[in-house]
Amino acid sequence: MERQPDGKFKPKDSSVGSSDGSPDTGGDLPLDGASVETNDDAANTFDPGTVRRNKGGRPKGSRNTPKRGRPKGSGGSEEKEIPLHTVTPAINVDGWTKILLSVHEIAAALVKTPELKLSDEEARNLAATSANVAQHYGIAPSEKTQAWIALMMALCVIYYPRFYLIGERRKEEKAAKAQARANQGGL
Repeated sequence: MERQPDGKFKPKDSSVGSSDGSPDTGGDLPLDGASVETNDDAANTFDPGTVRRNKGGRPKGSRNTPKRGRPKGSGGSEEKEIPLHTVTPAINVDGWTKILLSVHEIAAALVKTPELKLSDEEARNLAATSANVAQHYGIAPSEKTQAWIALMMALCVIYYPRFYLIGERRKEEKAAKAQARANQGGL
């Protein structure tokens, strides 16, 4: 196709069309519904401005597929108001105190350093000040989260010493068996 100075397109090969030399439109009317001009030069041209279009901007008769991208009005370009300061729930200081006591007690047992244990007063002070800082930054855990943390700490406080004692007892039993074998073999 060649573009004409008037903006219309004309096929390069003028033999395109039906056997009598007229353009093949597939019937009496063109596919796009535009009127056909009768002069010879106009019969071989196509004006893109005459194509009727549907609401989506596609030519009529084209595939009826949805347009790509986000639908209009779906909120993609709308500005949403984001509050500068959100309200954070208050931290339960008593629960936080218990959690801190448990964490420090477990840490002291794990690293075998009893100096890491906190007194009740130290734990309360640390809980209150850390809760205050957490509220300023909006990172306060919910009551449910605090309850789960407290449960995990309670389980650790109860079962860690027991598992430790079980391990020590097994070591002693293993050492006693090894000593008994050595005594039997040496006789």
